[in-house]
Amino acid sequence: NVHASQCTPEQRILVLRSISHELFLRSAHMRALIGYFKTERQRSEIFIIFYLRIVDMHNAKMFRVRFENVAEVTKLQERLGYATIFPFFQPEN
Repeated sequence: NVHASQCTPEQRILVLRSISHELFLRSAHMRALIGYFKTERQRSEIFIIFYLRIVDMHNAKMFRVRFENVAEVTKLQERLGYATIFPFFQPEN
């Protein structure tokens, strides 16, 4: 359990990075995982590590709401690329 671990948040991120190639996440998992970390830097690292491992990108709005600060979103866009992080388009009609 990531949340109940005795490791520091930085150690958790290192472990998650080392096994990330083995995991695929749903948007709900990503939302929960981001919620386990308190600082902007930690949340950003988790986002960068797992963003391209999400299998239901059409539900990205579930975890995107974890990033309220415009500056934080801009940094993510710069790190991943604007086209990569462009919101999934869902026409309503």
